Amino acid sequence: MAQAKKTFRDSHKRDHEVTRNAESKSHTTGKSTKTELVFQIATKTKIPENVVKKVLNSLIGSIRLTLEENREIRIPGLGTFSVVESEERFGINPRTRAKIRIPGTKMPIFKASKSLKEAARKAK
Repeated sequence: MAQAKKTFRDSHKRDHEVTRNAESKSHTTGKSTKTELVFQIATKTKIPENVVKKVLNSLIGSIRLTLEENREIRIPGLGTFSVVESEERFGINPRTRAKIRIPGTKMPIFKASKSLKEAARKAK
């Protein structure tokens, strides 16, 4: 029993170290990952990382389901997620020069809110 607790603690400590290391890497690459986002939210809100991760996964799942229903979702201060359908078009195969039909498709788009655009403009 004591061995199981030690293993859990060790793995939890290891996960926490990975999160911290990932958080520090974003400053050098200019990119953030989901793990870093979870760490930042957990740190600011004092909510455990595993709870923040579940909430974030739930948010992503809800956005996905809304888009699958071909509906739009607006999040004030962030932006709008929606689905657009591209029309069928014709293209040319560069190898054979044959004319080919490119079928229309649906794809997700994200339009940033005004406040998010302003924040991006102020980025260093």
